Amino acid sequence: MNEVKSGIKTTEFWLTLVPLLLGVLAVFGVFTPAETTQMNAGLTQIIGGVFAVLPVLGYTISRGKVKATNGGK
Repeated sequence: MNEVKSGIKTTEFWLTLVPLLLGVLAVFGVFTPAETTQMNAGLTQIIGGVFAVLPVLGYTISRGKVKATNGGK
């Protein structure tokens, strides 16, 4: 049976913490407006890349399952 990791050791914790910290820093004005604009542009590119890759991965995984079920035909 898999042992449950403590919260700080999980990927979910870090994926939640990083954007939270960036948001807090932005609220307190640590970033200039130009830096905020640049971060938004980068984030938009990352989201676009994820949306481009996810359907390909979904198709590849589903085809692999079908082939495994049908003996590779």
